[in-house]
Amino acid sequence: MMSCKKLWSDRFSDLPDEVAHHILSFLFVKDLACVGAVSKRCREFYLSVPLVNLANCYAGGNYQKLGELMCFLDRYMFQRGDNKMQRFYINWIFHTLGVANKDCEELYRITSWIHNAVRCNVEELNLRFSSTYAGFTFGLPSCLYQSKSFQTLVLVCLNEMTLEAPPLSLSWNLHYLHLNSVTIVDDQRLCKWISYSCKCIKKLQLIKVKGLKHIVILSSSLESFEFSGTDLITLYISGEKLASISINWNFNSFPGNCSLKISAPNLRKLTWVGKVLNTLDLGKFLNLQTAQIFLEPTV
Repeated sequence: MMSCKKLWSDRFSDLPDEVAHHILSFLFVKDLACVGAVSKRCREFYLSVPLVNLANCYAGGNYQKLGELMCFLDRYMFQRGDNKMQRFYINWIFHTLGVANKDCEELYRITSWIHNAVRCNVEELNLRFSSTYAGFTFGLPSCLYQSKSFQTLVLVCLNEMTLEAPPLSLSWNLHYLHLNSVTIVDDQRLCKWISYSCKCIKKLQLIKVKGLKHIVILSSSLESFEFSGTDLITLYISGEKLASISINWNFNSFPGNCSLKISAPNLRKLTWVGKVLNTLDLGKFLNLQTAQIFLEPTV
């Protein structure tokens, strides 16, 4: 039995880094910790795996276990040092009542982990939050603004969460932004941030985002845009590089109050699902290849 274990350990330890990292990328971080305890070489893999998955970290409402879990994750993120991180995935259920304010310990810890990920030159940040208490505010850490490697942000919330709009004065290197089921307080500021601060953005997805009444996006780099929601009143999207637009807009407002304007001369694919609008300006499509339009009549 000992020889079999030693043989397995040697075979795994002798794998090239990229092969070992690919295998370990399918594990949650708590399972990675078990691998890291096998040998010195496995510990190196454990602390250098480029895809870090903080899912399945559930304390079940036990505050002692929650504290132990957060301390374990603190140590892991610190011990990684500057090892390259390609993707950082956090799937977190907030348990503390203080999540509704900025003094929440869990929010503080998550922010510190993101800081450590930026130190590791993280490229993709995937955040999925839910809470036993509805209503809390999350602000993107300022370190993300200064990161040259950070390109992808996915933010999904299963409960009511308000996203603070980032400052307009700082440029971002974002290429892909996905917001799902979050609440926006200042839609104009968010649109200005995307239009003027995210100068490299190529793909934008706004799915079931609450608080978006007026969307005005003017981007010279945007190639793909997707929107799905009901609260919207005005949608104006403009970009010379836009090749794909997908709109699923079943508005709650009176159709006479809603308007859609598209300025995308090089658009190749258009998908529009919703209701007939009284105010509509689709501009000219010089290279359109596919158009799928499904509209319900309004009474």
